[in-house]
Amino acid sequence: MTRYSTPFWLSQLPKTRRPAWPKFDDPMACDVVIVGGGMTGCTTAYVFAAAGLKTCLLEAGRVGQGATGAGAGFIRPVPSARFADLAQAYGRRTARRMWEASRHAALDFAALLRRLNVRCGLEPCDCVAIARRDEEAALLEREHKALGDAGLESVWLNPRRLSGELRIDALGGIRAAGGARLDPYRACLGLVKAAAARGARVFEQSPVARVRWGRTGVEVETPRGPIAARTVVVATAGPAPLFEPLERYVRRLHSYAALTPPLAKPLLRELGRDDVAVTVGAGASRLLLRTRDGRLLFSGADQPRIPDRARPRAVIQRTGQLMYELSLLYPEISGVQPDYGWDAPVVETGDGVVVAGAHRNYPHHLFALGAGHNGPEAGLLAARILLRQYQRHPAAGDAVFGFNRS
Repeated sequence: MTRYSTPFWLSQLPKTRRPAWPKFDDPMACDVVIVGGGMTGCTTAYVFAAAGLKTCLLEAGRVGQGATGAGAGFIRPVPSARFADLAQAYGRRTARRMWEASRHAALDFAALLRRLNVRCGLEPCDCVAIARRDEEAALLEREHKALGDAGLESVWLNPRRLSGELRIDALGGIRAAGGARLDPYRACLGLVKAAAARGARVFEQSPVARVRWGRTGVEVETPRGPIAARTVVVATAGPAPLFEPLERYVRRLHSYAALTPPLAKPLLRELGRDDVAVTVGAGASRLLLRTRDGRLLFSGADQPRIPDRARPRAVIQRTGQLMYELSLLYPEISGVQPDYGWDAPVVETGDGVVVAGAHRNYPHHLFALGAGHNGPEAGLLAARILLRQYQRHPAAGDAVFGFNRS
């Protein structure tokens, strides 16, 4: 029986073993309040706490059990946005800064998890973007040329090599090294525990009702009392209802994932290398990777955000669609029924690059919004930018991730 609407990563840790954090119930003061207990918020909490700042994290639900726990579990070695599109929109120099900062963040995020000894099944995993139709191949060739012209690494794979390594029939592909696969929920828990060990105060089931700002700082109001701070960091993926005017910077989607049962080893050998994630289609609209226990995870099939009452039916329909598309990639698995199917809320910016910075209409606020399909490395990238802005020592390239880039 397929388990619908239950993210695989959450199912691997029973509720009785999931750590619980207290509700906020006592007014306090700190340097920074971080709103949002997903991957970005927990990464930001660690980065600020490790810098010696008195940090408080507030999560309205349960830490890591929202979009993070429903994620694909992949650290992207390159942004999900195409370089050619970024170069056309902002110029080659700005696009290169975005690209290189994102790549460094991916490498550094994996290194951070290793340094903190976070047990989340972290394993190296390259990424190959493939094209199976003529129009996709034209876009991929354009991307390969744009990367090469900018002096960035771009390894082209011809159909013969793709068939030999991945057992997939495609017209061409681009390889990017330096990615990794992981259990995103366990990674998030490891980071928030590391933040707490550095002195961060963590509270869940503690929604924010209002944020007031004054000349020297902010007061974050919760149902059980206020928190006074110099700065509030909003790391809720999309603007919370408190910041509705910022919705114009993002779009809200539902993405879907289908996961097979563990496949037999002889069958897995027929499917080629297991240390490569594959993005399929224009805009990397599908992501295929293997889990450590020999399952195939196929995600994508995004659509605009739908009402909650329509979600169960949509999950069933989109899971079936993804399994059909997966059988076209690998006819060997035709007839395999999905073990899990679930959806995930995704918030992305118009250009697919995370927004990290201050907004002129919100004094003493910093925002990390719209990570989209970029993976957990976008959270580390945003956290470092925000820390530098808090300390008033921004780096030269930080502005390209701000609200004003468009």
